[in-house]
Amino acid sequence: MEYKIEKAQRKDLKSTIKLALMLQKYECTIDPGLKKAKELTKIFERYHRKNLNNKKKMILVAKIDNKVVGFALASIEKRMSIFKEKRAGHIDDIFILPKHRRKGIAREFVKKISEWFKRNGIKIAVIYAYKNNKLGMASWTALGFKEKIVMLERIV
Repeated sequence: MEYKIEKAQRKDLKSTIKLALMLQKYECTIDPGLKKAKELTKIFERYHRKNLNNKKKMILVAKIDNKVVGFALASIEKRMSIFKEKRAGHIDDIFILPKHRRKGIAREFVKKISEWFKRNGIKIAVIYAYKNNKLGMASWTALGFKEKIVMLERIV
């Protein structure tokens, strides 16, 4: 089946929010410090609606037979003044339904997002990923991302 990547429309938001909640549910298995997906429904709804037409945010969807099977969320953010590049592109989320993975959808999402970054003068793309998310880390590495910094955390 052929997939199509396109900018999310208002009609796609119910699907993108559902996928974002699925991603959150998965990430809760990796990080017990995250809020449960069911606690975030309203927050995700507001965030997706608010950022649908925000020039510094991009929400993409992957569709097969006109059904949303994946989404990607990216943003352009200011960086601290210690960096040469004043802004960076952030790939905030990519989630694809398990049965539609390994079809090149994530690669196409990253390609489209990278093109958007370039059109906006962005030279650096950043992804925050859980180090123990083996699937995610393998995917990001295969897409050309390199581990650069490690965040350490402890309870005080």
